[in-house]
Amino acid sequence: MHADSIQFAQPSHAAGFSELAGSSNHVLTRPRRVALLMVGVWILNAFDLGFTGIATALGNFTELNPIAAHLLDTDWTHVMLYKIGLTALGTLIMMRLARHSVAELGCWLLFSAYVYVAVRWYVYYEYWFNETAMLYRFSNM
Repeated sequence: MHADSIQFAQPSHAAGFSELAGSSNHVLTRPRRVALLMVGVWILNAFDLGFTGIATALGNFTELNPIAAHLLDTDWTHVMLYKIGLTALGTLIMMRLARHSVAELGCWLLFSAYVYVAVRWYVYYEYWFNETAMLYRFSNM
């Protein structure tokens, strides 16, 4: 299969999860694209949750989201339920509106925002590991 053989098409009827089952003509309908983007959002959200947990455990992290910061002060389970619940609610809304172009645009924006967050986490940990290594080297001189 060549990259140019993938066709993009808009469904002519209301579509939902049943259209995601697959087809032999390689048509990526809007509901499929929305579903794939939401899968990407879930994966990046899981990494964000994990990196937040690690940074919190290391003790050098300040959560800027006031709701999540409050939940981090109470119990880690609440933070997980908060993030999973909001992502699940967003997924239900996006899949309900999957046949509309605004839902696809919203998914692209959300996915892009999570990619940005993933890059920020990479920069955060890169800096943290470099600083830790440098402090370790200086303390052993």
